[in-house]
Amino acid sequence: MEVTAGSIAETAATVSHEEVEKDNTNEQTNPVKTKKPSKGGLGKKVTIVFVVLLAVVILLSSLLYIIFSAMSN
Repeated sequence: MEVTAGSIAETAATVSHEEVEKDNTNEQTNPVKTKKPSKGGLGKKVTIVFVVLLAVVILLSSLLYIIFSAMSN
């Protein structure tokens, strides 16, 4: 049962290489799904608030235009 240092290194290297290949294969076939926070959530909220404020400004300016044009006649 004589074991040389070279054969131990080769065996360890072979096992490590096989384990790495097995790990890579498992990662490719079964990707881990992580829930990423949506980046568009804040953008959607800002867009909605902007559109609502724009609509309020347009309605208010229209109302003021109607009132002042009625006063001038």
